[in-house]
Amino acid sequence: MFREDPPTINVRTEDEIHKKLIDCVENPDAFREIGARARQWVLKNLHGAVLVKRYISTYEQTLESRRARMRLRPT
Repeated sequence: MFREDPPTINVRTEDEIHKKLIDCVENPDAFREIGARARQWVLKNLHGAVLVKRYISTYEQTLESRRARMRLRPT
């Protein structure tokens, strides 16, 4: 769906969450950087105009696919 994955912090267990929270407190600049990159990703990938273009493209592809199937349908 997206060309690139969003910058995230991946954790799976309570222990990993705990460690990341400690990292956040001990190294806030690194987490500010992740936050800044995440904001840029959202603006690039989820901005209203971007989403509208994506929806229009998907809609047009769906219509074309349906038209192609209709042309191939035996009469």
